[in-house]
Amino acid sequence: MGENALWLGPQLLGGRAVWAWRMTPDVRARELAGRQHGVISRDQLMGCGLTKKQIHVRVRRAELLRELPGVYRAAGYAMTFLSKLKALVLWLGEPTVIGGPAAAFLLGLEGVDEPARITVYLDRHVRAPAWVEAKRCRDGRLPRARWHRGFRVCEVERVLLDCAARLPGRALKLALDDALRKRLTTPARLRRFLGSCGSGWRGKALLARLVAERNEHDARLRSRFEALMLAILRRIRGLRVEPDHRVEAGGNVYYIDFYLPQAHLGIECHSFAWHVARHDHDARRHRAIAALGIELLYFTWDDVARHPAKVEAEIRAAIARRSGLLGP
Repeated sequence: MGENALWLGPQLLGGRAVWAWRMTPDVRARELAGRQHGVISRDQLMGCGLTKKQIHVRVRRAELLRELPGVYRAAGYAMTFLSKLKALVLWLGEPTVIGGPAAAFLLGLEGVDEPARITVYLDRHVRAPAWVEAKRCRDGRLPRARWHRGFRVCEVERVLLDCAARLPGRALKLALDDALRKRLTTPARLRRFLGSCGSGWRGKALLARLVAERNEHDARLRSRFEALMLAILRRIRGLRVEPDHRVEAGGNVYYIDFYLPQAHLGIECHSFAWHVARHDHDARRHRAIAALGIELLYFTWDDVARHPAKVEAEIRAAIARRSGLLGP
């Protein structure tokens, strides 16, 4: 699609001479493809002014590369994940809902890599290529969806259930915690959704078990750092953990990353990037909280990510020591 815009030269407009130009069909088509991650449909090409014969000529010249029936990629554009999604929507038309790990990856959930196959929900049957998992919904009832980055995506609860049937447990935990952290869902909403699902859903039992281990405080976790710490704390049986615990001390309100009430023990995820410029504030905060009888343990990212067993052992030792000091 190498032609340039057509130069019309000086034109008369409202009694005044102005310089004007008109875009050729090729320029219009390329601009439209650029707005659609490099892909364009045959109907859109014809809407830009190209004939069927001209489209055929450009395909033969490799200026247009056929990706799906009636959908092409403009030469010079890579076939990215977003290109694939847009090509699918142009091919299948609306309504098309993205689901499964593809939706989780589009939402940016942690632990989910770009999937080899893209799951789409349709109200009809189609013969799809190997890299597409097309699911026909009963009675044409598509899953509830939301718009994200220009695509209709399954509700987050359905996305997580689809992922539970396809992802390893560790990746599912990361995706679940990230969805809670980003406030895309809550444990209560997940429990209601799972309760409305019938039997026979692959991965439902696994997701239900993970949701049962979490509470509404999980949605308030601020970072991956804290999610790793929470995973360590959950390995200590019978431990009550209160994330983002609020305390009032010295006339100020402070928040402890994790508070263990039975031992009056606070666990802090000490990020260098956050705390390096807050040394004086943190020192005052530490003294005020200590005056309430709460001991604080500080751990760095390196501690939590590389030496989780040592972190767990240190916390267990502190709980035992504090329990002995505080008595029954």
